[in-house]
Amino acid sequence: MSKAEERTMKSLRNRWAQGKATAKQVRQCMDLEQKAQVEQLKSPL
Repeated sequence: MSKAEERTMKSLRNRWAQGKATAKQVRQCMDLEQKAQVEQLKSPL
């Protein structure tokens, strides 16, 4: 997961928490979080 994707995920999560995210942004946030989880499983630290 790239740094840009991590930043996007954090900002989308903040918008979502404030109730400002659009449905499209919520979906994008969920996709990014899923991607992050998959990558964590693939490469345990």
